[in-house]
Formats: sequence, structure tokens, C-alpha cells
Amino acid sequence: EYWDKTHCVNGAKSRIYKIFQKIEEEESVSANDETYNKCLSYIEQHFSNCDINIATVCKNNFVSEAGLRRKFHTYAGMSPKQYLMKLRIDKAVNLLMDGNYSVKEIAELCGFSDEKYFSRAVKKKYGIPPSMFLDKI
Repeated sequence: EYWDKTHCVNGAKSRIYKIFQKIEEEESVSANDETYNKCLSYIEQHFSNCDINIATVCKNNFVSEAGLRRKFHTYAGMSPKQYLMKLRIDKAVNLLMDGNYSVKEIAELCGFSDEKYFSRAVKKKYGIPPSMFLDKI
């Protein structure tokens, strides 16, 4: 019985170490993927432009849309479109928490073409509308 418990624990430890090693290898590969990093940088620099889309990112970084989607799924675990939305919402929530801007101003600053779409996106992610963030300050 002792052997079975010890063997089971050691087997679990071994699997956990293999998982950590795989994660580390994937992170080092993503850090060395120049195209992926350029696309990330481009998105982060232009996220506030409501006209940015994945086709624009691809065109400016000389990569196909399918290639970019593959890279994002591999390194970020989401599509480029999902990444852009997450970036916009995260930036918006930071601005909401600061309390220095109205909901409409934050929507514009974070690249949302209209305030209603922005409100729906925030509510979908956090379960509360942006105005509730302002009320909590």
C-alpha cells in the first residue's frame, strides 16, 4: 500500500513537472516569434482606433489571417479578435476605475465605435454595466 501511494505521488509530480516544462518551452518560443510579437505590438499601439481589424494587422505585418489566427491560438490561447476585445475592455476598466472620464469618453478612447456596444461588451465580461464601475468609486 505504501508503494502504491508513493508511486502515485511521484507519478503526479513527474506529470506536473512535464507540464511546467512544456509551458516554459511554449513561452520561450512565443518570445522568439518575431511576427507574433510585431502583431501584438501593432494591436497594442492601435487598439484605440475603432477601424482596426485583423485584416489591417495582417496587412501591416505581412502575415496571412490564417497564420495570425494560428499564432494567437498557439501563444495567447485566443483569436486575434478576442485578444483585441480583451485589451480594449481591460484598458476601459482601468479608465473606469480611475473615474476621470465618462462612459462615452472611455468607449471612444478604447476603440469602441459606439457607447452601447461598449456597454454590452463590458456587461458580458463582468456582469455589470460600465456605469456601475463609476458608481463604486
